[in-house]
Amino acid sequence: RAKGVPVCAQVREADMVAEIARVYAERGGADVAVQPSASDSRMLDNASFATNEAAASEPVIEISHLSHSYSLSARERRRWRKRPTTADASSKQALWGNDPNSPWALRDVSLTVSRGEFLGLAGHTGSGKSTLVQHLNGLIRPQEGSVCALGLDLSSKKDAAAVKAKVGVVFQYPERQLFAETVAQDVAFGPRNLGLPQDEVARRVASSLARVGLDLAAIGDKNPFELSGGQQRRVAFAGVLAMEPEVLVLDEPMAGLDPAARRDFLGLIDRLHREGLTVVMVSHSMDDLANCCDRIVVMNEGAVFAEGTPAQVFAHADELKSIGLGVPAAQRMALALAKAGVPLRCDNLYTVEALADELAGLLLGCADVPLRVPCQAGSKAPTREEGC
Repeated sequence: RAKGVPVCAQVREADMVAEIARVYAERGGADVAVQPSASDSRMLDNASFATNEAAASEPVIEISHLSHSYSLSARERRRWRKRPTTADASSKQALWGNDPNSPWALRDVSLTVSRGEFLGLAGHTGSGKSTLVQHLNGLIRPQEGSVCALGLDLSSKKDAAAVKAKVGVVFQYPERQLFAETVAQDVAFGPRNLGLPQDEVARRVASSLARVGLDLAAIGDKNPFELSGGQQRRVAFAGVLAMEPEVLVLDEPMAGLDPAARRDFLGLIDRLHREGLTVVMVSHSMDDLANCCDRIVVMNEGAVFAEGTPAQVFAHADELKSIGLGVPAAQRMALALAKAGVPLRCDNLYTVEALADELAGLLLGCADVPLRVPCQAGSKAPTREEGC
């Protein structure tokens, strides 16, 4: 409407789709050609996907044929390793659930994270995302397969300990891990454990708090639990940044935040990435992943289900729906409009702004017919009979 398209504002998405399709049909739109743009993305292809940038970048984390079980004993895992290569593969790749015959949380996962990349991990609850991210800095060591981070093999206890300072992991509700009497002491905990001199510890505390938008002079001597929930989360985040990691791994970092705090925190993560941090982020929000990530890996039942750019992954809405995932809101609406007869390029990843621009071009470019007057913001909503 802001772009001059004569549509009634609707509250429900399905009604808005029907309204746009109606206006398109009334204006004579039938065979308006939509030309592909240079920004159109290829279809998803797990076997061949690799952007030129990713291919040229240094790998910082390399995962090869990683499998993990929480329920098998060490003796059982040794038995699995010694099983004949001709054994039925389904014995390892068990069905999902709590059946004792189905114990694999990760099954033959292979992927690479490149330096400077923003990688998103998506998947339904229980798909293996959290188990995977705990392998990225050695919190869990590989049972089968291998994980290398910054050139170090994380099956080695010594190498895993060395990596923990350089691959920082932030879990859901990180503020629950605060424990010190003051903010400054809490943020300083990690650097002190590295054996750094006091002046370097003090520099890191001030720097990391500033990076998350907090002032050491204002809150450094306060008890963390006197702060707001959003500030507590930033303090916990600063504690990880004070280790000066090269890779930041985030497991649902916006969980429990209100929409405004969520936007602020997502902006903070995006800024840290632009400053040079490699970021791996788990999220249930498809919009967050679409807006931030260079590449997305979709997990399902402990295995990699799909991998590609956001445009490539979210072009496959039906496949994602089959495993309980959706697509970003603008893309979902574009797909619904295409089914309703509005010619949109649904292999392209739409933002709200891009979708509005393309719809305006289509609807205002249709053959002229008498138009109803668009509703004005704040005016009394018309009835369907009155129209707009």
